[in-house]
Amino acid sequence: MHARCRLTCVFSLTASLASADIGTLSCELIEICDFGCSDAAQIELQFNYGTDVLPVVQDPNDPPARALIDVMTGDETFRAEPVWIADGAIVGFSKTNGSYVILMTVIMNSTNRTARYVVEDGEMLQTFEGQCRDSS
Repeated sequence: MHARCRLTCVFSLTASLASADIGTLSCELIEICDFGCSDAAQIELQFNYGTDVLPVVQDPNDPPARALIDVMTGDETFRAEPVWIADGAIVGFSKTNGSYVILMTVIMNSTNRTARYVVEDGEMLQTFEGQCRDSS
């Protein structure tokens, strides 16, 4: 299966939620190299998560609503759609622009909040892994 399909399929799995909460995750990630690399890229980023950042569903017959969150990385900020899977067991964000795709997922019930950040740009695919911590 092509990587873009795997990424895109996850985006539609947001759940409807009754409770309201919001938090901020700070994450440190390092690039995973297939053949080893001496100078792997590193990313530090921060984003909000929780039911308050998700779109409000007024009627189940309405088309899917979209929400955007700010993702801060270094001196840069970009907008992305929040990801909320299995009642918040996995949170993150996604961003697509043509063939450019970013997907960030954090497993919230793991002891070290394992994180995975994937960037696909046409033929190039970069994967970063690391941990996140609550900073709210």
